[in-house]
Amino acid sequence: MKIQDDSGNVVVEFVATTIIFLIPIAYIAIAALQVATSYIQVQNAARAGARVFVTSPNESSARALSTRAIETIASSPTSNSIKFLCSAEPCLTPKSLVTIQVQKVVDLNLPAFLGTYQVTVTGLQSEIVQVSR
Repeated sequence: MKIQDDSGNVVVEFVATTIIFLIPIAYIAIAALQVATSYIQVQNAARAGARVFVTSPNESSARALSTRAIETIASSPTSNSIKFLCSAEPCLTPKSLVTIQVQKVVDLNLPAFLGTYQVTVTGLQSEIVQVSR
């Protein structure tokens, strides 16, 4: 009876196991980082947009400047949805609350056999219009 040498099998098994587990984990990590990055962008865009809005001289320029600031920070203006919500009319009434909601659709980069998935992230920021306008 001859005993076989199994010394090379450990390396093959380790490489196979590593490939089987690490590739899916890498895809999951990349997708999670995409969502996290987009969430941070949208939050920062909403905050900047609200600050620009309440410091603008009039409402028409406030919407235009705020939209431009949001699109600059959120980095993909085509997939952004921007809503302006005001507690009073006109929006720049002193002591009124201006809320800006920014939504962005994130396409997850997953392998083709898993299909295409999208996640919507939302940023919300409220600011009070100062009395000394």
